[in-house]
Amino acid sequence: MYPSDEMPKLTLRIPADLKLWLEKKAKRESASQNTLIIQALRKSQEATAGK
Repeated sequence: MYPSDEMPKLTLRIPADLKLWLEKKAKRESASQNTLIIQALRKSQEATAGK
């Protein structure tokens, strides 16, 4: 991974209910919201690789 200060930044607007769900999930999993978003995007990227 890259040091976070060297990574591009993205401002993301999401519905309030999704934000609340993400906050709760992050707390349950002792992970950052950013980590969970990156994991979901990577999973999607891998699922569509080569298509």
